[in-house]
Amino acid sequence: MKKNAMIVSGSDHHFFPLLKGLVLSIRRAHEIANLPMIVLDVGLTSEDQIWLTAHNVATIRIDWDFEFLGLSGVPEYFKVMNWRPFLPKHLPDAEIYVWMDADSWIQDEQVVLLAIECASKSGLMALVPEIHPYYRSMYESPHEIRSKELSIFRACFGDDIANELITKPIINAGFFALAKKSENWSIWATVLRDMYHKVIDFHTEQCSLNVCAYKCNLQFIALPAYCNWCCYHRLPAFDEDRQRLVEPGPPHHDIWLVHMTGGTKKGSHTLATTTDKRIYRSLRYPE
Repeated sequence: MKKNAMIVSGSDHHFFPLLKGLVLSIRRAHEIANLPMIVLDVGLTSEDQIWLTAHNVATIRIDWDFEFLGLSGVPEYFKVMNWRPFLPKHLPDAEIYVWMDADSWIQDEQVVLLAIECASKSGLMALVPEIHPYYRSMYESPHEIRSKELSIFRACFGDDIANELITKPIINAGFFALAKKSENWSIWATVLRDMYHKVIDFHTEQCSLNVCAYKCNLQFIALPAYCNWCCYHRLPAFDEDRQRLVEPGPPHHDIWLVHMTGGTKKGSHTLATTTDKRIYRSLRYPE
C-alpha cells in the first residue's frame, strides 16, 4: 500500500530551511525514500523550487479552497491549513495521504510506515494526541496553557462545549495519515468551513480537527507521542552513543518524528543526555 501513498507538506521561503530537513530525512530513508512527495507552495522562490525538483519533490502553487469573511488580511501560509481537509480533491493521485508539517523531520521511517498501515487497513485517521507523561502540559491547567484554543472553542460553540473540549488532549494536525476514500475528509471540511466563518486564527484549523474527533464522530487511531514529538511541550533527550534524539525519561524510546513546534525551531537548546550530562545543540535535521 505504501506505493499508493503520497507525502504532502507546505512551505514558503521563510520555512524552506526547515522543509529541506524534512525532505532530506525522507529521501535518505530506505523503504519510503521513493514515495511521491508534493509541497504546497505559498511563497517559495525559484531557487527553492529548483532544489526541490532536484530531490524529486513536486510543488503546486495554491490558493484558498474556500472563501470566508476577513480573507483579505489573512497571511498567505493560512492557505496551507485551509487546504489540508481537501487534499483528495486537489491531489487525487494517491490512495493514502501522509501530511507532515515543514517544521518536522523523521528520525525513523517506521513512523511513516506505521501511519500508512493504520490508514490503509482501518480506514481511520492516524493521529497523535499531544499527551505524554513527560509533557509539561500534563501537570498544568489546560485553561492556562491552552487559552488560545479555549477562546476559539468559546467563540464557535459557547462555554459549555468549550469547557468540555479544553479538558481533552489536543490532537496535533501537523502529522496525520488518511485514506482518500475515508468519510473523515468531508467531516473535517464541513467543520473547518463553519469555524473559519466565526474565528480566523492560526489555531482554528487544528481546533476544527479536535472538534471533529471529540464531537463529530471522526474515527481515528491515536499513535504514541514519539510518532510526533512536540518539542515545545518538552525538549527531547539525546543518546550520545547512538546519536539519537530520545524521550526525556526512561526507557528513552527513540523519537520517530521530531516536530519543532513553537520556539524550538530556532537556535540551539540545552538537552539532557541519557548519561545525565548536558549538551547544547539544534533540533533541526543534522545535514
